[in-house]
Amino acid sequence: MKKLIQVLRDRRGESMVEILVSTVVFMLLLGALNGAVGFASNAQRKAEQLREDAVVLQREVRAGTPAGDDAATYDFRAATPDGTETGLNAFRVRVRKQTVTARTPSGKTVPFCRFAKGE
Repeated sequence: MKKLIQVLRDRRGESMVEILVSTVVFMLLLGALNGAVGFASNAQRKAEQLREDAVVLQREVRAGTPAGDDAATYDFRAATPDGTETGLNAFRVRVRKQTVTARTPSGKTVPFCRFAKGE
């Protein structure tokens, strides 16, 4: 029995190989976590930039002067549940299609169509 206790006492602690393996595993996990955090922060920056560009475009479109003014009338007809028309007019909508040219933050000009209430 004394011999078994002596053998077990001699084998206490971790070996150098075990410490190195655990260090390598820890470093791999740390590298993967660093990559994931970097990817997420880059995606957040891109999303914020897209939102800012969209706000600039919205302001440009709303403040822009319309280039054309085409009037159109759209008739909405009643239909059955299977999609066939009944021939009954549900309502009619008159709209004016206006074309507005807006400038993006990068300087590119883009045409937009906006619809206004028709007379």
